[in-house]
Amino acid sequence: MKPSRLVYFFYFPLFSVIITTLFGCRFLSTDLRASIQLPELTYWNNLDQANHQLRWELSWMNGDGSLSTRHVSSKAPIMISLPKEHPVVVCAVPIVSKLPSSFRFRPAGYLDSAHKPAGTKLSLSWEDGFSAFFMLELARSGVYPGVINIRKFKDAIAKRGGENPWRLNSRHLKSNFANGDLWIYSFRRHPVHSVHLSLAEGSWYSDYPPEPPMRSTTEGWKGELSEGLHQFIRDSGIASATVSINKRGEATLLVEN
Repeated sequence: MKPSRLVYFFYFPLFSVIITTLFGCRFLSTDLRASIQLPELTYWNNLDQANHQLRWELSWMNGDGSLSTRHVSSKAPIMISLPKEHPVVVCAVPIVSKLPSSFRFRPAGYLDSAHKPAGTKLSLSWEDGFSAFFMLELARSGVYPGVINIRKFKDAIAKRGGENPWRLNSRHLKSNFANGDLWIYSFRRHPVHSVHLSLAEGSWYSDYPPEPPMRSTTEGWKGELSEGLHQFIRDSGIASATVSINKRGEATLLVEN
């Protein structure tokens, strides 16, 4: 049987959740202004930037649990209002024009349990994208992210997620959370399988920007991928590939030009 103390390892005391939820920023706090620093998108440097545009879809959580979204450019200063005394949850998805419509990069993110002083700079990272996106999804479903000890949550993601936290089994994680059974072994990585993909020769970049590109030859690409859905974009931007790996390690490949 799982030790019950591990279940509560991630949760704050109930009374603090009730106080925060009932009173929120509308009674206990005011907004603060923070500047946003976006991470570098290496893939952008490979494109002919005269023929493409880069913008970002920025989303963040308000004090009442609602979400705000707006599109921004990395060329201009970015300022947003955030609630004090609430978790700081921000995501940014890069959107590159003229890429195949089915392709979408994973978000970068920023996640913190404590409010920041006014005028502070929030540096978003690809590594925190999974954690921040998970918290935004909780807020979107009506669950206040403050019920989780965010520092320990982020530590568990870093420890169990390895080089790519998006390879964690998010369905299992959400199920454990919904059942009030969140502990360290809720953070499971999907099994990995050896696959052979019939990709055109060239470099293919992952939807998770920190990952190095796959180098496909005239014989395609051979390597290891975890179960689940993967997306890749051709170095020239003229094609994207969606790869689905099932539990038997069988790969389904869909290429869009």
